[in-house]
Amino acid sequence: MANKDPIICFHKFPSAYQVLEELRELWGMAFPITVMNCLVFIRVAVSVLFLGRLGSLELAGGALSLGFTNITGYSVLVGLASNLEPVCSQAYGNKNYDLLSLSLKRMVLILLLAVIPISILWINLQPIMVFMGTEDSLIFAARRDAVLWMLKLNAHYGFTAFTAILAVNYFNRFISSFHFQIVKPWMVQLVAITCLSLAARVEETEGPVFRPSSGGHEVSRRKRFK
Repeated sequence: MANKDPIICFHKFPSAYQVLEELRELWGMAFPITVMNCLVFIRVAVSVLFLGRLGSLELAGGALSLGFTNITGYSVLVGLASNLEPVCSQAYGNKNYDLLSLSLKRMVLILLLAVIPISILWINLQPIMVFMGTEDSLIFAARRDAVLWMLKLNAHYGFTAFTAILAVNYFNRFISSFHFQIVKPWMVQLVAITCLSLAARVEETEGPVFRPSSGGHEVSRRKRFK
């Protein structure tokens, strides 16, 4: 026993009270971070759930956009900002407030510089997705023109915003389920006016009645849907 290291011989294991006290202090520091991370992931989950109720096309586009923004934006900025934590902790512990302020200013400048390429990437997201084969450019252009046309008709006839949203939802579901010839514009317009008519039947109580004129068709009065 005399040859043994006295540090090892007289080492005492922590008591149960000390272990519980240490766990309580660690939990007090980890609980706010845990709640913050849970809220961040719950926000994404709620967004995906709402997109799933709109349709398969909206769900696919929303999931792709959320994943792309989280990878190229959120993870990059959080990774850069997390490097400031040990520096600020040591500076605050040593009461070196000048170093703390300087580190914070430098990190803000670094984050602002990092936002510039991320913004350029997000602005050019559409041609990047088309180049990767996510969506055909002709289909995208046809959908954009059809949606704008439906919105103009919706405003011209005085329909509600819910009618426009429902019509666009019908149109998205159709083009995601069926393939038609984009080179024939009348097919796209026929689908668009059909979707708007169905949406008006669901949301509106009165619809427009047309009368012929020299310049085309005009809305003379509104007729109650049967």
